[in-house]
Amino acid sequence: MSEFSFTTLSRNESNNTSTETSTNDIHPIELVVQSVIGESLENSYTHLQTLHESQVVLIARLKIMEQQIKKYREHIKMGNELNIGTAQDMITALHQRINKINSKLEVIEKRLDHIEKFKSTSTTEI
Repeated sequence: MSEFSFTTLSRNESNNTSTETSTNDIHPIELVVQSVIGESLENSYTHLQTLHESQVVLIARLKIMEQQIKKYREHIKMGNELNIGTAQDMITALHQRINKINSKLEVIEKRLDHIEKFKSTSTTEI
């Protein structure tokens, strides 16, 4: 245990003034109080200090997690916007491909009709 200095106020009765005196002696009541609750106060202080340090660490971790969640939400939001744009581009490209396929089918149908007409005219000639 560390040594405490005890300060007392003494009154001078003749002129009613108080003077402060310092001694290196520890007052007996202070010794009793310190021996009774001193160790538990030190333990409480240590526990409170540890609790405070834990809270600081937890707050730092929560802030990091909050930043990561914000980034993730922004990424998802940007991704959804990009996906919608990409989907629209894909639909446009597919629509163009369908139109090209339809035009080729029309050309093929015309050729088939022409071949069938040719076949029917050639079979009649035989």
